[in-house]
Amino acid sequence: AVSAVGYSSMFVHVKNSLGPSWGDRGFVKFGRHHTNCGLFYYSSYPQLVATGTSDSTPSDPATSYRPAEDDNRPAPNPTCKDNALDCTVDYCKWESMRTKYCKRTCGLCGDDEEGGDCPSGTEKCSDGVCRHPHMC
Repeated sequence: AVSAVGYSSMFVHVKNSLGPSWGDRGFVKFGRHHTNCGLFYYSSYPQLVATGTSDSTPSDPATSYRPAEDDNRPAPNPTCKDNALDCTVDYCKWESMRTKYCKRTCGLCGDDEEGGDCPSGTEKCSDGVCRHPHMC
């Protein structure tokens, strides 16, 4: 489970339930205006109702936000991107899907090309695809 905890002009800042050893000290940044694992298609929010009781649970500590450092990689509009909204690694077995529609998902961007680095919270697996470390 994840919770969106903030946003900037370039990213939606998300806290995960796996703890501080995952991603960027327990957080991940999703570039705005991208599909991002369906983040914007499958989001939900609670409807809160006043109960008349106080919450005594302490809040999580604030995380430091450094816009000059945090909002500069990966570029929110990479030159190497998927041209289909539903790309998954399953599509990489077909050459036309891999090269025409799902170039980024299938790891065809190249490390030296802009946008070739993996997003925060992911790493490049041995097959060249960026995934969360536990999925490599």
